[in-house]
Amino acid sequence: MKKLKFIFGKLSVLYYILFLLVTCVLCKYGSIRQLKFAFLALGILLVLSLCIWIGCLIAEKENPFKMKGAFRKTVFGTELLILLAVTVGCISYIVYTAIPYNGALSWKVDSLFKTKKIEYEHNNFFRDGAEGLIKDINKKLKLPEELYITDSFEVSFDKDGTITRVSAYLYGQNEKGKDKTYLIDYDIDKSDKIVVQIAGYANADYDDDKKLDPMFTILEKSDCKMQVTQWNLNYAFADNLPEYEILYYGKRSFDSSEGLVYLPGDVDGDGEVSGMTDFTALDRGGGSTWI
Repeated sequence: MKKLKFIFGKLSVLYYILFLLVTCVLCKYGSIRQLKFAFLALGILLVLSLCIWIGCLIAEKENPFKMKGAFRKTVFGTELLILLAVTVGCISYIVYTAIPYNGALSWKVDSLFKTKKIEYEHNNFFRDGAEGLIKDINKKLKLPEELYITDSFEVSFDKDGTITRVSAYLYGQNEKGKDKTYLIDYDIDKSDKIVVQIAGYANADYDDDKKLDPMFTILEKSDCKMQVTQWNLNYAFADNLPEYEILYYGKRSFDSSEGLVYLPGDVDGDGEVSGMTDFTALDRGGGSTWI
């Protein structure tokens, strides 16, 4: 029993040190397959050896902190000091790898706090519109009242209106006047949840031409379902039915009226219906509109 206790006592010390060292390497370089296997194997061996060692102590009714003999006390004390030094050193290194850009652990921590996965409930474009996405995100993150786009807002949906993909980078100021950014990504083939990365960087110039609200007004005035139904009839005998996409850029300039459709509405939020029913001026010299 004493020999068994001695062997597994020393093995427990060895496995513990190796387990901490492998953990440090994992935190620095990430989940490499061989390291993950070593981490799991050492964890199992450590638990088993500790159980056997503690079992031997209980069987002999021995308290390792009250052992007799100067040599045994010296050996046990030295082992404790080594374990303490290794523990403090490894934990300090693990904390270091959690600091941004110092290791793989820092990216995991960053993802934990800055990446949110949100249930997409209002995911039918015909029924909920693009605004349904904002409603679902707002439940979790409490978005600013006024949102702006950095580049574009893209929404794809199928013939039934089920939204299949969303890509957008939005920003705005919260109630404390602090800039907030939201990188939104959704792909129905990958997940049924909206992935939102927050606290990123955006060129937050708060240009009125980049407001998001006009998009909702435009979509409310347009009959997308009727247009898609017509297109579906055209593709009725096609092998692969197409997906449809809404692409919003904000206010943009155009050199001609070709392909443009007038939709009356208060897109600038001043309480008055604005826009042109006649595109003659646009054809003569260009102009701008929301798209």
